[in-house]
Amino acid sequence: AEILKYKLWLEQGYISPYTGQAIPLSRLFTTEYQVEHIIPQSRYFDDSMSNKGWSESSWLPQWREPA
Repeated sequence: AEILKYKLWLEQGYISPYTGQAIPLSRLFTTEYQVEHIIPQSRYFDDSMSNKGWSESSWLPQWREPA
């Protein structure tokens, strides 16, 4: 899970998609951030990296499913 978080963090340019703030590597592996499905997996059945992103846990919409 940490490798996936790191790859997504690099891919997203170290920037939160919700707040636009830079996320330091030292905080990435805390519970403050998690990987999410962009399109819910229960609807699209896609568990690939292209359907995942990371975000602050506090910004994660309630209807989203964690990856």
